[in-house]
Amino acid sequence: MFYSDGSGEVTELTNGAATKVLTGNGVTSAPTWEDTTATHTQGTDTALGAMAEDIDMNTDYQIVSLQAPGASGEAIRQTATITEANLNTVTDNSIADAIHRHSELVASDGDPDPAFSIGATGLATFPAGTGINEFSIDGTMTGNSDDAVPTEQAVVEYVTGRTYLFTQAGAQATWTVNHNLGYQYCNVEVVVGGVSVTGTYDEPVITFVSVNQLTIVFDAAAAGVAQVVGGS
Repeated sequence: MFYSDGSGEVTELTNGAATKVLTGNGVTSAPTWEDTTATHTQGTDTALGAMAEDIDMNTDYQIVSLQAPGASGEAIRQTATITEANLNTVTDNSIADAIHRHSELVASDGDPDPAFSIGATGLATFPAGTGINEFSIDGTMTGNSDDAVPTEQAVVEYVTGRTYLFTQAGAQATWTVNHNLGYQYCNVEVVVGGVSVTGTYDEPVITFVSVNQLTIVFDAAAAGVAQVVGGS
């Protein structure tokens, strides 16, 4: 076997021993016979890229990565097995936790890990507090769930559904308020002449007649408004 160096000089190469393979050492150095089990060094082995092109997709492979040297100087060795099934799972865009973490986010400094994750049932969780599985549009909030976040429209509907504004245009000593909120007892703010009389010495007498009606009785006829908020 012959090889030509950078200057064009042809040299005969001795035969290698059993289990040896001919390894190139660049254009300025002669090739040498190396063991087939020789370790590839991270960052210097350009043959690894070519080797990847020859991978048989019907075979399971074990990937070994060399990390930064440990305390005693040896490389830290990490091993992971990639199977045909795993590779196919990744390529068809389905869940593949064995290969990658498709549903977790890690903080920029690595802690907490994960900072946010979505489980198999769709429950979104943070490192602390309850999980969230729904953005709710239910304006009644009857679900009373710890795992649902209401939308803006749901909040508006909920507040509107518990609030009634009554206007007494003509002066009357008794106001009959049909609020239809469905609550036996409500919070009532009474305003006369632009001033709230709730909680004052001349506060009117409020009687909760039913879940949908209340009366407001004054010592003398008055006109104004009453804000009713459903309670319990």
